[in-house]
Amino acid sequence: MTDAPLLHLALDTGSPTVSVALARGGAVMAERSVAMDRSSALLLALVQEVLTEAGARLGDLAGIAALRGPGSFTGLRIGLATVLGLHQALGVPATAIPTLHALALTASGTVIAAVDALRGDWTAQAFVSDPGLPVPRPLGEAVLIPGPDLPSLAAGDERIVTGFGVSRLGALPGWPADLRLVEAGPLAGAAARLAADPATVWDPSLLTAPLYARPPAVTTPRPRRTARPLSIRPVLPDDLRRIAWLEESAFKDSWPYDLVAYELTNPRALMLLAEWNGEPAPGYISLRHGGGESEILRLAVDPAARRRGVARALVDEGLARLRGLKVESCHLEVRMDNEGAIAFYHSLGFARSGRRRHYYRDGTDALVLSRALSRA
Repeated sequence: MTDAPLLHLALDTGSPTVSVALARGGAVMAERSVAMDRSSALLLALVQEVLTEAGARLGDLAGIAALRGPGSFTGLRIGLATVLGLHQALGVPATAIPTLHALALTASGTVIAAVDALRGDWTAQAFVSDPGLPVPRPLGEAVLIPGPDLPSLAAGDERIVTGFGVSRLGALPGWPADLRLVEAGPLAGAAARLAADPATVWDPSLLTAPLYARPPAVTTPRPRRTARPLSIRPVLPDDLRRIAWLEESAFKDSWPYDLVAYELTNPRALMLLAEWNGEPAPGYISLRHGGGESEILRLAVDPAARRRGVARALVDEGLARLRGLKVESCHLEVRMDNEGAIAFYHSLGFARSGRRRHYYRDGTDALVLSRALSRA
């Protein structure tokens, strides 16, 4: 009796198109994708959809993989932390796969896989990708390179550059007319095929080591004290309904109760609640950390408690706890038109380190802000 081919689940949450795919023996059985700005609320629903379509359950999986970047700071952490949580809860093997390898698998020939690193640069790597090969063969290491220099990564007459947003490279002066530009689509299917390769290393520690396009541009802030003392403690399950209320009060794209509850179970999450004068909790903050870096995912304050030092106290306490965990830097994304929030984070020592065009659902750009966490 022949054993059935193994079933693998793969997630890509760091690309502009977020996707989930289920494959058996490397053949994709079901796949779903959404725009990045909707991924955090829908990711688990997408996982359930592909499992249902294939008539499978989480317990049937032989392994779960996430693409580890380069890609969005926040997006990568969401996917990697989700897979790590499933690995720890279910005991299913898990690993992380470089995004450039998945990009290369979507094309054939001499392929330059590229991810936009902002400021005119790209993180790129050249491969030979062929249907006869189980995985693309690298022709060199991944490098951070200016857009006009991408053609130098591979020689030959039939070369392809593939990635999200690569079509605009054709407008660069002197761009080779014979160098094809292929826009990328959902990558989870390619990730699932790579996961099925026998040579794949199933190492869950890779889920705590995302790959980024460039080191963060950060500044060390001056120490500040909060205007008023607050009692700040870790979030408990009994706090979830209050947090869901704070989410609805603070955000148009609020996290639903189930997502907040799931985040509380994430081993890489740091969720803190502010308490003050016996009043209902006026605010909370949710962060994630891994690989020496961290991200502020949510910071919500009761409208009636704003401008009273709650947000600053939450951020200060969150960063202090991250230092205790030996985290070296912190990042966040904020709407380009949210001048108040940008000024607030600047006052806390965050500096601009990137920009994500059309990041939000209404087309608004996002600024990436970063700062170092001083050990002093």
